Amino acid sequence: MEAILGADQTINSLVKTILDHYENTRENILTGKAMIVAYSRPIAMKIYKRIRELRPAWTEKIAVVKTQGNNDPEEWREIIGNKAHKDDMARNIQRQELSAENRYRSRI
Repeated sequence: MEAILGADQTINSLVKTILDHYENTRENILTGKAMIVAYSRPIAMKIYKRIRELRPAWTEKIAVVKTQGNNDPEEWREIIGNKAHKDDMARNIQRQELSAENRYRSRI
């Protein structure tokens, strides 16, 4: 299953579908956050890296949220971050949610 779901063709198709859905139907109305759940840790990283390759400006729009594993490659550690990094991400998400909620309320 890992070989099929983690194949480059599968990842490319999935990422294309995700980007198309977001950019053409959700970008201007989406508030809060969305989640992509992957079959495995390596597949999650492949999806993340492919999205970042196609949308390099999305440094604030996309993040990997998962715990570090002892067997994770070194290159993943920079992306996953440590506990302080996760705490910062949580605070940023809360700020974004409050900002989106305030924008929504101001329209009413």
